[in-house]
Amino acid sequence: MLNMEIATSNEWHLMKGEHQYGPYTYEAMVQMKQNNLLFDFDFVWSPHMDQWTMVSDLAEFSMDRMSRLVEKSPSSEAFNKRSHDRVVVDLPCLVHDETRLWKGRVQNLSEGGALILVENPLFLPGDIITLHVRGANGMEKPFNCTAQILNKRLVKTKIHHDTALHYAVKFLNLTTIGTTEVSRMVGQALKTKTK
Repeated sequence: MLNMEIATSNEWHLMKGEHQYGPYTYEAMVQMKQNNLLFDFDFVWSPHMDQWTMVSDLAEFSMDRMSRLVEKSPSSEAFNKRSHDRVVVDLPCLVHDETRLWKGRVQNLSEGGALILVENPLFLPGDIITLHVRGANGMEKPFNCTAQILNKRLVKTKIHHDTALHYAVKFLNLTTIGTTEVSRMVGQALKTKTK
């Protein structure tokens, strides 16, 4: 059960396309968000709201709220436990979808995936991409991998063809060099963090 410090409705309805689903408890909604079944661009409604609203516009589903809920209810089944440590990095990359090539930057990295900033607002959860991660300062060796888009963060500004968005990706196929480099970078960053 979630330990909520701020009261929120426990009746939520979800709209996907033209179909409405619900009611769901808040904990069920959090689980759906964690399992990539509820996205920032989905619309939800609850009795305390005047109208259907995008998830990204609601404080109840913000990164800050999710972080505080994890701290208050670390054993709740609503939250997926990370299976890999994640570290902050800044690595240039190229992203390819078998059609076009875009510039990007890897900003968070783990042995299971990454958070990348890409100059393409059109990727959707489930899309498969190829990443070419380049070394930033000569210390890292470049590597390639196949990845799946798990989630994307929306922006409030007008989206253009080259608008950069953050995408959470899961590695599907890392090269041997990629596996070695990711392990080395994550290990090195964790050592530095604990000193």
